[in-house]
Amino acid sequence: MKIIQSYWSHPNRINEVNDPNGRHNGGWIQRESSLFCWALSVLKLRQFYDKVELVTDSDGWAELIRDVNLPYTNVSTELDRLQDVHPNLWSMGKLFAYSIQKEHFIH
Repeated sequence: MKIIQSYWSHPNRINEVNDPNGRHNGGWIQRESSLFCWALSVLKLRQFYDKVELVTDSDGWAELIRDVNLPYTNVSTELDRLQDVHPNLWSMGKLFAYSIQKEHFIH
């Protein structure tokens, strides 16, 4: 079974920290907490699944792969195609990630 995670970074950067409806840092108070959550998630998934893939954008790749070096088996920056989508529609990244899958998956 293929496991995918998606991360569209743009919605996480548009709101102020004190915006109760914002997506700043993915809803975490501190950026480090968000990164710890990502690390725990992918490391735990890799214990049980051979394929754990990330669908993200270029900024997400820089944060999670280049800077933190998370152990995904494949990374796609297809979410760069969402540049014209309003970032308040944060779920579009997930829906787009679903739409490009060619085999059964769990998100």
